[in-house]
Amino acid sequence: MDRGDAPARGLHHIGFLVENTDAVRRKLQDRGAPARNQRPLNANMFFEEKFTAAGDVIVDISENPWLGVAPLTASQSPGDPELAAANVEGA
Repeated sequence: MDRGDAPARGLHHIGFLVENTDAVRRKLQDRGAPARNQRPLNANMFFEEKFTAAGDVIVDISENPWLGVAPLTASQSPGDPELAAANVEGA
């Protein structure tokens, strides 16, 4: 969306740590969220797959934690991150 010189407002992107990027990728694409990048051939390196969801919100998924981030334990998490990523409204 072209906002000219106006500052962007609202949510820009959200990232999810998932157990199976292949399954989540299929769910996002099945719901119409286009991929913004391609997974590199060297899958051993850190990489976030990015998709565009409703409202131009970018959704990142990765099987490996971001540097300095630890996954939530089951008691800390309000829901399943794979399910949340797959059910992005409008995606």
